[in-house]
Amino acid sequence: MTALTIDERFHAKSGEEFRREMIEERDRREEERETDRAARLQRNVMPEFNDEQIGFNIEYCFTYLDEEDGTEYPAWCDGVVESIVNERLRTVMIRWNTDKVAEGDALVSKHPLMKSCWNPKNPKQNAWRECIDGVDS
Repeated sequence: MTALTIDERFHAKSGEEFRREMIEERDRREEERETDRAARLQRNVMPEFNDEQIGFNIEYCFTYLDEEDGTEYPAWCDGVVESIVNERLRTVMIRWNTDKVAEGDALVSKHPLMKSCWNPKNPKQNAWRECIDGVDS
């Protein structure tokens, strides 16, 4: 082990350099699915299921297959609740964000909003939560 000079021991990163490294590390952790910033920003209580649900900005979790290694991974897709299909079964029509819909996929589709799937700690198929502006999932 070599001794450090005083300048090396007390060199502090600039605020901008520290901020850049912090954002890079946060993005890396989210990319690796170690953390989920949007999950921590959610309200504690699920929204009521009624006509006020129409227009709700939603993220819905689907399970996708990684074609390179064959593993499955969860991914959040965002859209807006367009209508309630069945109140008893808590089923809605969701209009998906056109910027993120793959070619050939439906722009509007029907999905259940199960109570047990509201913003789970570990994302899973059919999980749902509010889409928070400014936070990419």
